[in-house]
Amino acid sequence: MSNRTGEGKGFGRFLICLALLVVLLLFFSGRKGLKVGQLAPDFDLMTAQGERVSLANLRGKIVVLEFWASWCKYCRPALKAVDMVRQHYDQDDQVYIAAVNFEGMTDKSLLKIAKSRGIQMPQIQDMTGQMAQAYLIRSLPSQVIIDKEGKVAQVFTGLPSRPIETNMFEMTRDVVEKLR
Repeated sequence: MSNRTGEGKGFGRFLICLALLVVLLLFFSGRKGLKVGQLAPDFDLMTAQGERVSLANLRGKIVVLEFWASWCKYCRPALKAVDMVRQHYDQDDQVYIAAVNFEGMTDKSLLKIAKSRGIQMPQIQDMTGQMAQAYLIRSLPSQVIIDKEGKVAQVFTGLPSRPIETNMFEMTRDVVEKLR
């Protein structure tokens, strides 16, 4: 009789795990990512440099957001390439380029990492992960380019073929140029 009870518990656990898997699949299957042409989710956050930045205040500008994490080895070349794009448009007040980190580290730590990698663009602090969640970030690196009307113009996930920095630079710059 104890065998049957043990089997019943095992089967019950199996059913619970199966139900949980179905719920997770249903939740994530409907949230594939941002769609080109949709309004980008608004945000109002601080940068590690101490500036408040919101999408509403950036309306009328092309906005490039590069989502990254310090543990992501593929984020390093992506950040470098996007920072090269930022340097290319440094004197253009119609283009805003920033990195978005959602690890919850201190401003000092974030700036230290950026400096050690030669990255000079603003570092938006998404301390709660709320922005990454609103932008449906599922993998890193991810980049979202927003047009002057606040609509998603392009989403890049992962890395292009090698040479990574050159291709990322060209892909990002080409989209920005089309939006100007």
